[in-house]
Amino acid sequence: MSSYSMPTKNDRLQIVIDRIDAKADPGMLLLFTAASELLATIPLQKPSFSAPSGGTMTLRGTPIEALATGAGSANLARLADGDGVTVVDAMLVSLMGGGGEVIVSELAIEVNGTVTCVSGQITHA
Repeated sequence: MSSYSMPTKNDRLQIVIDRIDAKADPGMLLLFTAASELLATIPLQKPSFSAPSGGTMTLRGTPIEALATGAGSANLARLADGDGVTVVDAMLVSLMGGGGEVIVSELAIEVNGTVTCVSGQITHA
């Protein structure tokens, strides 16, 4: 298995951030059920993540909220640019302490309910 130096990990993560923030409109965090049914789209700040440090990029502006457009249990998340093009997919969603990359206040989502992303991090392997 290959490994990367810390500066290289941080550089690679910065490329991800640059792609999320590349368009005129802000990037977005999309929450899905395990069956890939869209639950909510949460607009992000620009820049969307703090500068990578120690091989980790951390979502800025949390907690952030949006109204749900679907109903179900949040399980997966996707990061997209302002045009909706996927940059990072298949991120795990959990409650605090559950080990997910995206932490939400509630996993059970109802249509028109408020969805709160408490925090989000991606750590380079």
